[in-house]
Amino acid sequence: MSAPFSRPAGRTFGWVMALAPAGLCVWLLFLVDHVDEGWVQSLPWAPLAGLELSLRLDSLSLAFGLLITGIGALIVVYAASYFEGDPRRGRFMAFLFLFMAAMLGVVFADNVIALFLFWEMTSVASYLLIGFEHQKESARQAALQALLTTGAGALALLAGLILLGNAAGTFRLGEIIATPGLAEHPHYVAIVLLIVAGAATKSAQFPFHFWLPNAMAAPTPASAYLHSSTMVKAGVYLLARLSPALGGTELWFWLLVGLGTATMFAGGWLSMQQTALKPMLAYSTVTALGTLVLCIGLGTPMAIKAFKVFLFVHAFYKAALFMTAGTMIHATHEAHVEKLGGLGRAMPASALAALIASLSMGGLPPLLGFVGKESVYEALLYAPVAGPWLVGAAVLANAANVYVAIVVGVLPFWRRHGAHPSVSGEAPFSLWLGPMVLGALGLTFGLYPTLLSHHILGPGASDVIGATVEIKLKLWHGFNTALLLSISTLVLGMVAVLLRRLLQRSASGLAPLYRLGPEGGYHGAVAGMLWFSGVQTSFLQHGYLRYYLLVVIACVIGMACSVLPDEGHAPAFLLADARVHELIIVGMIAIAAIALTRVESRFGALACLGVVGYGMALLYVFYGAPDLAKTQIIVESLSVVLFALLAAAMPGFKNLAPVSVRRRDAALAAMAGILMGLLAYFTLATGQARSVSDFYRENSLLLAHGRNVVNVILVDFRALDTLGEITVLAVAAFGAQALMRRRRARKARV
Repeated sequence: MSAPFSRPAGRTFGWVMALAPAGLCVWLLFLVDHVDEGWVQSLPWAPLAGLELSLRLDSLSLAFGLLITGIGALIVVYAASYFEGDPRRGRFMAFLFLFMAAMLGVVFADNVIALFLFWEMTSVASYLLIGFEHQKESARQAALQALLTTGAGALALLAGLILLGNAAGTFRLGEIIATPGLAEHPHYVAIVLLIVAGAATKSAQFPFHFWLPNAMAAPTPASAYLHSSTMVKAGVYLLARLSPALGGTELWFWLLVGLGTATMFAGGWLSMQQTALKPMLAYSTVTALGTLVLCIGLGTPMAIKAFKVFLFVHAFYKAALFMTAGTMIHATHEAHVEKLGGLGRAMPASALAALIASLSMGGLPPLLGFVGKESVYEALLYAPVAGPWLVGAAVLANAANVYVAIVVGVLPFWRRHGAHPSVSGEAPFSLWLGPMVLGALGLTFGLYPTLLSHHILGPGASDVIGATVEIKLKLWHGFNTALLLSISTLVLGMVAVLLRRLLQRSASGLAPLYRLGPEGGYHGAVAGMLWFSGVQTSFLQHGYLRYYLLVVIACVIGMACSVLPDEGHAPAFLLADARVHELIIVGMIAIAAIALTRVESRFGALACLGVVGYGMALLYVFYGAPDLAKTQIIVESLSVVLFALLAAAMPGFKNLAPVSVRRRDAALAAMAGILMGLLAYFTLATGQARSVSDFYRENSLLLAHGRNVVNVILVDFRALDTLGEITVLAVAAFGAQALMRRRRARKARV
């Protein structure tokens, strides 16, 4: 809806559009002190299918909702200025709002089926955003890669959610979380593996991390939004949401801790080998997502506290740095970090915002990043198992964050090398407002962390671990082990900056190895899928109608034969119950059907078909269906007359198919006929068939408002069947006419 107003609104477009998410953010802030008990609102959706649209508001969904709407409002203002003068601005804004709505649906849904639908909406919206520059092949490939990767995970997630709903006896999230003993359910292992697989693909956990940096083909406002508070954190949200129901087991612990640690380490290592602004920030997002999953997996009160704090820390500095990076690229048309420098004098406001965000990302006091990093270190130091190993991995990953913070947020502005004289002045106000606001929030919450812990993070971690834990934050904890680790992290990060040339050369040396990694596996899987689709298409979709029919009939025979043996013992065939005249008619029909395949003239075939049709009409008479018999006789008579008229103008039969093909077709036809006979016999002989006549008699007037039951059946209850039959007759008539015209044309040429 925003697209038509993009041009008329001019420069105020972004400010007007931002009113919606900003107003929603303010409304959520007013609810901060009223979500202790949670709030659920249900609306009927598809009652016959047992579905409803339930929304849930508690401290966890509130935290995500604030990030989505608050940062979303800043992104909208930024995007409107970023696309100033671009005719595609309205379309981009429409995609952005679609994405925002889908993500809000994910975090507020209280029904897992509704959550999944919103989950898929985020995938579709992200596909549109990533592929926004669709004229570029790289953008199209990145969008497709993100869609395929997260889509494959979504299939696993759907299976896991259905199993979870069946195990809990409800699809409501609130009731699932309150269901005891899910860990003892026989399907628990499958549920956990499927749901974690879906969350891992969505949140770019190792080995599915490769799609996230490639998604940098999206315009910068989309990247800033995706990485700070939305799609990539949907998987993290789902794991946190289901942690009270599925957590507390060794499987959950080792699976999430393993995934988080591997992702954290891989993201840190790969981020230091990048040379472009956005990919470097993207890999650092992978590091942050691994840290969040690691904290959820640990599941201790300290870890959940670190999870909630780091969630806000990362959102603040990552959105600010992405927007600043976009502003730099917008001003210089340069994305290579080593070619940027000296921008601080021309762009002081942007430089200040980037500096604050970088200090927070590096974990320096008094920024909120310092509080978040200390919380993570404290949680890992008191981890129930493998604490030293986890701390070591976290130090290395955070050192990589320090590296990225300096290279992206400091060097382009404050070093002399790479200065761009073409940059004459500061970016527009709307481009640096967002980074400045987020930087100020990071500084304010760092100086006064109780504002965050008391008023934003809610009463505690009860939504994540199922027990009430009060979150207390403070900036200074004295000289302790966590502070020592922070100092070590900073030193390692600064050393890495000095050795960045060496790191980048090592990246080029390891390039062949990376091609064999997860992304290489993705490309191999896509190539294999294309090869398989080509083979099956050439085998099944060859363009010949007769082969389509053969495949359909063969599949029906195969599926039916696999079911019939499980239907119990076959009932005795009571041949003695059949009357003599019935057996005579059946024999006539069988002889006519066999003769039909042997005759070599059209009139002979027509006579055989007539015997079959009139024989069936006689059977209807003997079984008490005179109306049906009358209809059959009329249709059969008309068919015979029409075919007789047409047959005179059509060429004679020719045996074009070889003997082997005719034998194959005969065998398949015989099997299909025997199968249909067996199905009819089983249905009638087992007494499971129920007449539908009563239903039609009772509902013809009530539902279709017709007193003629046959007419009602034809035009109401089976209207689509009637339409299909009419269509078939029309197509056959057109085909016959075409054949006749072709023959007349041939005669005319002769």
